[in-house]
Amino acid sequence: MPEGSLQFEIIRWLVILLTLVIASVTDIRARRIPNLLTFPLFLIGLLVATLVGGFGTGGLVDSLLGTLLLGGPFMLVYIRGGGGAGDAKLMLGIGAWSGIDIGFFLIGGIAVVGICWSFLYASFHGGIRPMLYSVLVEIWSIVRGRAMEKRVEEVVQGEMNAHDQASPVNEDGANPRPQTVPFAPIALGGVIAGGLIWLMA
Repeated sequence: MPEGSLQFEIIRWLVILLTLVIASVTDIRARRIPNLLTFPLFLIGLLVATLVGGFGTGGLVDSLLGTLLLGGPFMLVYIRGGGGAGDAKLMLGIGAWSGIDIGFFLIGGIAVVGICWSFLYASFHGGIRPMLYSVLVEIWSIVRGRAMEKRVEEVVQGEMNAHDQASPVNEDGANPRPQTVPFAPIALGGVIAGGLIWLMA
C-alpha cells in the first residue's frame, strides 16, 4: 500500500473525515474534543506514515511537516490564550495524516471557512468592528513580541459589553456556560473545501 496509491488515499481521507465528524459532534455537544480521539490520531498518523513511506521525506518527515503546518498555528493561538487545546491537538493529528502535500490545501480551506464563519458570527454577536480591531491588535502584539496590553483588552472588552450584558442567565441567576464557537465543524468544512481543491489541482 504505497503512499499515493488509491487504497492509501481512501484510507487517509476516511480517517481524517471520520475523525472530524466525531470531533464535531463532541465539540458541538460538550465544547470539547477528547484526548481519546486526538492522541491516537496523531500517533497512528506518524506510525502509518513511517510504515508506508519510511523515515524520509515521503514518510515520517512528511508527516511531521504536515503536523507543523496544520498544528503549529493553532498551538501558537492556544499558547497565547486564544484557542482550545483540543483544537490544537486535533490539527496536529490531522497534519500527521495529511502530510505537507495535502496540508497546504487543508490549512487554506480551514482558513477561508474560519474567516467566513468569523465574519458571520461577529455580525450577530458584538459586531465586526470590535473583532477586526482585536485581531489587528493581536497581530501587532505578536509582531512586537509581547502580550496584548491590559489597556487594549479593556477597550476591546468595552466595545463588546453591550452584547455580553444581554446574555441570558440561568434560573438560579448564574451566568450560563460561555458561548464559545465549536472549532471542529469549521475544520470539517475547511478540510472538505481544501480536499476538493486538492482533487481538482
